[in-house]
Amino acid sequence: MHFKADGSYIGAYPFGWDTTPAVWQHNGTFSIVTKHNNYFRALRPDPGEFIVQLDSNLNKEWEYRNPTITKDEPWGFEWCVNAPAIDENGTVYANAEDGILYAIGQGGVLRDRMELAGPLGAAYTPLAIDAQGRVYAQTGGHLFAVGGTRLRRRAVR
Repeated sequence: MHFKADGSYIGAYPFGWDTTPAVWQHNGTFSIVTKHNNYFRALRPDPGEFIVQLDSNLNKEWEYRNPTITKDEPWGFEWCVNAPAIDENGTVYANAEDGILYAIGQGGVLRDRMELAGPLGAAYTPLAIDAQGRVYAQTGGHLFAVGGTRLRRRAVR
């Protein structure tokens, strides 16, 4: 939801439960990144599961659909992220129920992906980025640290 400084309502993006959006500051403004899982699939002919970037007025800038399609998940797996992470270049990192960590560039373009575990119906977890640019993600009860020019798994014990 979007409010003025005096508390008056401006508008809303029509989705947002069990998520903490990430904020990316750029060019004197900001964008908000959130998941848009379609839990009411019967209401839409092709619902899909999306990561969405909104401008400062909550207008959609781009979306990225989870590409993992199976017989049991014909619209793609849900995004299992409570809070995506965004690096200084605007690359969005988010994990999904398919056990994959995605790196999504501006415009909704897939930059990289890394399978952390098979599809497990993973827990909804936040991601974090440290000062060295490593991305920390959890799935299947394990913590992973990935980083470098491509997503590479690093041991975290």
